[in-house]
Amino acid sequence: MRYVKISLSVATFLLFWYVSSFFTGCSDGWGSSSIGLRGACSYHGGVSKLPIIIIFLGLIASFFVFFLFPDSESATSKKDTFPVVNKESNESIPKIKTNTHNEIKVKRELKIEIENLNDKKFSKIFIYSDGLFIKEFNPENKMKVSTKRINKNKILKISNLLREGKGGAINPILDVEAKGFLSQDNQSSNLQYGLDGQWTAYTEFVTKKGTNVNEPVVTVKGGKQWLYGGLRMGGKSYYALDLSDVTSSSGTPKLKFHINPAGTCSTTNALGCMGQSWSKPTLTWVNWQGQRKLVMLVGGGYDAAYESSVDYTPSNTDQGAGIYMFDADNGNLLWWASANAGSTNTATNKTYAAEMKRSVVSSIKAIDRNSDGITDHLYFGDLGGQVWRVDLNASSKAGKDENFAIRAVRILDMSGSTKVPRFYNAPNFTIHNSNNGLFAAVSIGSGNLSYPMSASTNTDDGVYVIYDKDVTRRNLAVLTTSELYTQDVKPSATGGKKLIKNTNGITKTTLTSGGWYYPLGTKKRVLNETVAIDGDLAVDTAKIANAAITNEKVGNVS
Repeated sequence: MRYVKISLSVATFLLFWYVSSFFTGCSDGWGSSSIGLRGACSYHGGVSKLPIIIIFLGLIASFFVFFLFPDSESATSKKDTFPVVNKESNESIPKIKTNTHNEIKVKRELKIEIENLNDKKFSKIFIYSDGLFIKEFNPENKMKVSTKRINKNKILKISNLLREGKGGAINPILDVEAKGFLSQDNQSSNLQYGLDGQWTAYTEFVTKKGTNVNEPVVTVKGGKQWLYGGLRMGGKSYYALDLSDVTSSSGTPKLKFHINPAGTCSTTNALGCMGQSWSKPTLTWVNWQGQRKLVMLVGGGYDAAYESSVDYTPSNTDQGAGIYMFDADNGNLLWWASANAGSTNTATNKTYAAEMKRSVVSSIKAIDRNSDGITDHLYFGDLGGQVWRVDLNASSKAGKDENFAIRAVRILDMSGSTKVPRFYNAPNFTIHNSNNGLFAAVSIGSGNLSYPMSASTNTDDGVYVIYDKDVTRRNLAVLTTSELYTQDVKPSATGGKKLIKNTNGITKTTLTSGGWYYPLGTKKRVLNETVAIDGDLAVDTAKIANAAITNEKVGNVS
């Protein structure tokens, strides 16, 4: 404690001053009564310099006490304590007892410091250049410290943003991510994955007065810079980080929330039904209980059972079936839709769809139909050859007294194919005009990306374009499911629900059908989302025979 050090140093100096008073007088010991006056010791060798020397030594001693006296007890003098960490310091770490009880001393350079302000138990995480991982947590106001060592060569490869300390345990992301950076020589047949999911940034800029009147400064400082993402093959978690005060030279990333799916899947444990976090989060504004709310939308996730064989066919409901909506500020689950929601469901925060039982791994396409800044419809595909549209409730009671969603309708159904095409990417959405008014073209490509280099051919893999004739109808919100034009479109259907095979990719398909599809051919699959430009559809495909990436322009949606 600094005030104790100051008191001790002052006391030391005063002690030496007091001692010096006993040695005042002349050099030969004469105690002249005129000390301090000129000539007092003229005949006795002059005034003694010993008091000055003692005072000088006292000054040195007081500095010695102040700078060398420790601020607190050493790390080894009290169990479960650790000295205050100075992130600018390169001093040696005091002795730390490891799990093997061997005492070590290492030179440290603090690389990462994360403080979790949302944790009621309070925690800090420190990662040093030598690989030492230290976590401080404070359950019941009793400071405790846990230590761990990470391979020094992996430090720079481990993200300095995703470190969390809830509940006094080291978050699994640290271990999972580190394993993802094993050298190729050390990889086993059971591949280790790190953090390989896609992330989304949400930014709100602030305009401030600049040094020049006519040159305002646009900055994120004082605004928002939030980052959202998952682990993909590394796990099921989703994370949100607050980088609002982080610059190139200062600031500390903060954890906003961590979504950690666990437990058994049930109608009351929605998170337990989630799979691996493959979906790139979609950040959008929705109408929630009559208020405008920023939310994070993700697919339910990936079921690792699809890794078991190239022709895997699920018999039960997949892990990750359906979609989820979380509060973008605190991570609370607001709503979900799935076959797992329960057929007898009457809750307003979940929507039951009997056939929504396959993994959803893509991002969710959010559509604002009237340009009011609020999402009205959601589109996505799944690994069961299905494409869905969810119509959201615009009522002020949505999510409270009424269900957040009006309905979930399957607009494409290829689930009956011999080899079901799988949709790993989000659909594209475009609006077009016709003699009968406006309609939407929803395009999506398929391919087995669980086995991307497999030479296996699925004759139903292709580019699919569904004509959604309902999304532009003004009275869509009050229509019943039986009154919809676009649902369960497939090749075996008839009339307005029939999907036309477009073999050459340029044949015009009229609105009297439900849409068209273009077969990719032997050993090809779609890699990414489709891109629509001026009525043409651009699609990235991979030809596995020679591992070449090609770009094909197919179809005309008008």
